[in-house]
Amino acid sequence: MARDYVTLRQEGSDEDGVWAETSVGRTNINSVPARVLRADDGYRIHGAAWGKPIARVEVRIDDGPWQAATLGEGQDDPNTWTFWHLDWDATPDDHTVTSRAVGVDGEIQPSPEDPWMVQKITYWESYGTVTREITI
Repeated sequence: MARDYVTLRQEGSDEDGVWAETSVGRTNINSVPARVLRADDGYRIHGAAWGKPIARVEVRIDDGPWQAATLGEGQDDPNTWTFWHLDWDATPDDHTVTSRAVGVDGEIQPSPEDPWMVQKITYWESYGTVTREITI
């Protein structure tokens, strides 16, 4: 860590594994749904996006379509987190909530299943979308 931020992980089996050190570069685009709160007649999903200047955040509930979230504090500052929310008329059940950030350059936060993301297993490397399970 004295040189720069790095990740250290074992590649291969325990018997013949090799330890690989990878420098952590500039932060990639990221977004996460943080919490769901009761709001008036429904619910409000809150989250944050960071890593690059954020153009928008999209949220998917269960297997539904991507919906545009409302950007809030930090949206005009490329060097800080951008907070967001989405109002939701939830039905009582178990749900999944996924968010993805879209940068001003058009970059879209990938899903963990994206072939580019499969080998990225450490916190610093894996910047795929995060899905939260919610029970209403």
